[in-house]
Amino acid sequence: MLELYRNIKKFRTQNEMSQAELARLTGYTDRSSIAKIEKGLVDLSLSKIEVFADALGVDPGELMGDDWESTVVDNARLDIADHFDYNAFDIAKFQEAEHLDATLGENRLEYNANPLNRIPIYGTIPAGIPIAAIQDIEGYEEIDPSMLRGGKRYFGLKVKGNSMYPMFMEGDTIIVRQQPDCESGQVCAVRVNGDDATLKKVIKQGATTVLQPLNPEYEPMFFVGSAGEPSLEIMGVVVEIRRKL
Repeated sequence: MLELYRNIKKFRTQNEMSQAELARLTGYTDRSSIAKIEKGLVDLSLSKIEVFADALGVDPGELMGDDWESTVVDNARLDIADHFDYNAFDIAKFQEAEHLDATLGENRLEYNANPLNRIPIYGTIPAGIPIAAIQDIEGYEEIDPSMLRGGKRYFGLKVKGNSMYPMFMEGDTIIVRQQPDCESGQVCAVRVNGDDATLKKVIKQGATTVLQPLNPEYEPMFFVGSAGEPSLEIMGVVVEIRRKL
């Protein structure tokens, strides 16, 4: 697993990120934990590797490099991934959870071996925190396994407020496909100036991006990319609404 630890340091350096910043993004209290990880002194679970990959902006398989195929995924798992067009990392993560569940046996405390098509639903997405590191999970929803083909990732978010009424109502659960950009006219989960995530329709007009509420009582927000202007981060595109009657 030495390549994994070397790659963590490599990608952190490429991103001009300090050990203290990486520690904050991955849930550690100080930089000394990252220093130990980069030296290969701390073992990382598959779920934690995913947190590091998200914080560093790379795929888990890219972060692990040659270690990925040699120590985490054997040929049989790769064949399964190819056949169903699933992300091999997700398959291995599921099998790790499945193995732990079997190991704990009848004496285990309640344990949730999260299946591939079960995604977390967040109450909020706080500023500056990678999605995989968020602790504010309100529940889980199952999605069609076919949605995961090609390594796509999803999360759920509870709708707050009525700026997107009547299409989206407070308390609705939206399913979001993670991606850093979108087509004009799509409804997205976005962060403005590093604040918590919000839901808006994104309209692109040349160099200008408009965040358009669907409720006419709310004003749109305009972004032209000028220096000193609030930053805009697209976190993903809404693909489904779930509402309880």
